[in-house]
Amino acid sequence: MSALSAQLLTRAKSAPSQRVWTTADFLDLGSRAAVDQALSRLVRRGALARPARGLFAVRRKSERLGIDLPAKLDEVVDALGRRTGATVVPSGATFANQLGLSTQVPMRATFQTSGRTRRYQIGGVSVELRHVSPRRLAASSPHNLAVLSAIAYLGKTSINDAAITRLQAATDPSDDAALLSDARNHPAWVMEVVRRVIARE
Repeated sequence: MSALSAQLLTRAKSAPSQRVWTTADFLDLGSRAAVDQALSRLVRRGALARPARGLFAVRRKSERLGIDLPAKLDEVVDALGRRTGATVVPSGATFANQLGLSTQVPMRATFQTSGRTRRYQIGGVSVELRHVSPRRLAASSPHNLAVLSAIAYLGKTSINDAAITRLQAATDPSDDAALLSDARNHPAWVMEVVRRVIARE
């Protein structure tokens, strides 16, 4: 194994479990061409897996089943975002499910991104990164982004009293001002929903 390959593998193995890497993550160790070649060699040797084009992860096996464990989907998607410099977050449908506003489990893995809409096949899973306005992904906290994305996903006509009550339970009064401020990045009807939520009557 070349010195560069050994450096790449050491860095990858020293990272948190299932971390997914891009080629750019290693460019401080060598030229683009040299890093590309070293990564390809590590994939051919079975030391690294390639969960998607241009992404790499340490191969890990299930001790119980004796099979390779796939890289975690959210880490693969995070690496896709890092590779393009785009923000990538779960879809409004996912956030609505997490907040108890919807019992529907999304049938496909869909994410919101400030970058271009793209589709991938990752480990047999169809993944879509769907473009939305970067303003819609701007929020003072991940939780506020989840709340606003969930509201936008549900739609104006689906926000009933039960949904407002659930949103009130899912938000902290101390964060009301920030949530209202963040809502300015969304359509006016989302702002009105947020006003109903923070009224807490």
